Amino acid sequence: MEDGLHHVEALSPAALGLGYGLGLNAFGFAPILAAFGIALAVGGFIVGKLVRYIEARMLLGLGLGLIGLGAVLAAVEHGNRGLLIVFATLVGLGMGLGVSSVPNLVIAAVPAQVQASVASVIVVVTSTGSAVLPVVVFAVLNSHIATVAQGHALYSGSGMNLAFVIPAACAFFGMVVAFAVRWRIRDFAAEAGVADGESIEDTDPAQVG
Repeated sequence: MEDGLHHVEALSPAALGLGYGLGLNAFGFAPILAAFGIALAVGGFIVGKLVRYIEARMLLGLGLGLIGLGAVLAAVEHGNRGLLIVFATLVGLGMGLGVSSVPNLVIAAVPAQVQASVASVIVVVTSTGSAVLPVVVFAVLNSHIATVAQGHALYSGSGMNLAFVIPAACAFFGMVVAFAVRWRIRDFAAEAGVADGESIEDTDPAQVG
């Protein structure tokens, strides 16, 4: 979401005085997108190295915090290309940490018997969020149109600020949830054995996840 907003603000003409816009062409925007992509990959490598020593939920929370920070900073500063590269790097790094932490979190916090089901639910939730959030953001932007030039809507500075604040708020909310929730594995096989009148010691270890 944030990289799309960076695209809007970087390619918008600076001469219009909207409070944002660098007037870049596609070639000028490439370093911003490249910084985002490289940081995304680096975030994945970091998780691979640290997940043995740091809980996956902590890395997920850190990633969401970086996404929120990058979005908030982009809402404050629109007119500096170098800073936009830094902000895109923060968001990319955060996304790399977050996306790479989720599979590790599933393995650590979900019994083997239901990992496939939980992974499917995660895909549904993330896909739904990825589809809904841009609609909400651009609905806000369309209510803050400053002018229309050659058939293209140009948004006001306040609209761009709100557009960055929305994903930032979502990211910070996710960060709080990731840090606050205490994950534990429920031993479904053992619980089923107890429910059937069996002792946990009599449960076949091969059936316990």
